Order: sequence, then C-alpha cells, then structure tokens
Amino acid sequence: ALAAIRAMPGRPVCVVDFDLQKGDLRAFLDLPHRRSVVDLVEVAAEISVRHLQETLYTHNEGFRVLLAPEEGERGEEIDSSVARAVLNAVKARHALTVVDLGAQVSEAGAIGAEIAGGVVIVTTPDVVALRGVRRLRDLWRRLEVRDDEDVRVVLNRASRKLEIQPELARKVVGATLAQTTIPDDFGAFETAVNTGSPVRVEDGKIRGAYDALAVELG
Repeated sequence: ALAAIRAMPGRPVCVVDFDLQKGDLRAFLDLPHRRSVVDLVEVAAEISVRHLQETLYTHNEGFRVLLAPEEGERGEEIDSSVARAVLNAVKARHALTVVDLGAQVSEAGAIGAEIAGGVVIVTTPDVVALRGVRRLRDLWRRLEVRDDEDVRVVLNRASRKLEIQPELARKVVGATLAQTTIPDDFGAFETAVNTGSPVRVEDGKIRGAYDALAVELG
C-alpha cells in the first residue's frame, strides 16, 4: 500500500484486515480500535459512502484502513454475504484495495480470494511452508474458490544462508513464484513494528524489495 501511494500520490488506496480472529494491522499501524468491519454487518445490504467514512480510518500516510474486530470471536459475524458486500463496497471506491486474508481459510477469506483481481500467497523458504502453499491452492480449487490464474507466491525471509533457495522453491510451488523475494532481516522491521509506524522501515534493501514487488505485481 505504501509503495502504491509513493508511486501515485493521491491514489485512493485501502487496506483491509480480513484476518478476522487475530488481525494485527491495528498494532502495526498504531490505530485506535473503536471501529472495525463488524460495524458494517447491519448495513451490509446497502453500504453507503457515509457508512465507509464512519468505519474506515485514514492513515497519516494517505491510505485508508478497515480493521478486523478487536474481539476475535466476532469475526464469525462476517459470513460470506457480508464479506462479499463489504469487499465490493470498498473496491468500488478505491483504485487499489489490499486485503490480508490471514493464514487460515475462513468463509470470509474464501470470498476475498474469489473476488480479488490477484492473490499473493506469502511463504517462507522451508519444506513445510512450501507444501502448505500447494495444499492451499488445492483447497481453493476443490472449493471452486480460485484456480492458479493470477495467483503469485512470494518468498519471505529469503537468505543465501538457507538451504532452500528461490530456484528450489520454484520447483515445489511452480512458475507462480515471484521473481522478487523479501530478505530475511527482521532488524530492518523492528523499529517500525514496535512503534506502529511502517514508514520507519528505512533499510534500502528492504524498501527496494517492496518497491520491486509492487512493480512486479502491477
């Protein structure tokens, strides 16, 4: 989202936290927790601009944010019909919508994967995680959620010190593996994570990786 804002200042961008039981965007962005997606449940049949204005937060970097509920059990209120209505309403009013679907397949997450223009699966360079990518894609196909079209896999925490390199990972997950990888350097993220200020990721290599990934994903 930050890369998109930097590339095209003024572009309406929204970030949606659909990791409904344990979403962390609130902490990563240091936002209050008065409003969340559950505030749209009762108006899901007809979500207006005013409803979105009252529910979305505007981050000081210019993008807007729709948070997951503070109480994880309330995520169950977001069924498939609500999820579809919310995401379609947000997408209709933003040039780019970035949705975190979480690591587990939920009813709402399946809808998100189904209607997205493109999906990015983030994985780490180890056999268990890479096999998990294959299981997730197989699950989506069985549920008729999404085939491999417009699905990219991004290797996170990549390092030349590790046994599994991008070339080997590509043999496991296929040609959908992105050329851009995210380096294994938590130190570059530590200040940003602990302060809830993503712009404090100032490491040139990390920033360059995100910018390159944004370009590769279009």
